[in-house]
Amino acid sequence: MRQHVAIVAAVAVTLALAGPRLAAAEPLAVGGPAPAISLEDQHEVRGGTGPEVRIIVLSRDMAAGDVVKEGLAGMDQAALDLRGAIYVADISGMPSMIASMFAIPKMRDRSYRVFLDRDGAATRDFPYTEGRPTVVFVESGKVTRVVEPASGDELRTALQP
Repeated sequence: MRQHVAIVAAVAVTLALAGPRLAAAEPLAVGGPAPAISLEDQHEVRGGTGPEVRIIVLSRDMAAGDVVKEGLAGMDQAALDLRGAIYVADISGMPSMIASMFAIPKMRDRSYRVFLDRDGAATRDFPYTEGRPTVVFVESGKVTRVVEPASGDELRTALQP
């Protein structure tokens, strides 16, 4: 009986130690594979990355969202499509009541799609600096560049076709 308990304990410890390494994905990096994203937008329509997506813009906090809002001011979905760009907002840190009652209804007024990462899983491997959006450039399925613009002007410059 003691042998069985020892074996079970050894297996449990091994799995506990290996589990996080097995489950962790590689952090997004230049030269690495482009992330595959499939999320619903603010209108509950599914979409995400595909071969036509060359730029992924991500915000995780309100300040970064403000930079994106300023940078995309005057643009509509056609302008983002022309650039091969999508915008993803990680709202996992936002209380769900605030998201559903205030934030998402406000996003519905925007003239472009905002893909919503509600649990943070789709974007967890993206680099991120508080207050700045992350802009990931993709070519042939690989990440070619990552920038974190500090202002709407810098974001607009980064998105130039």
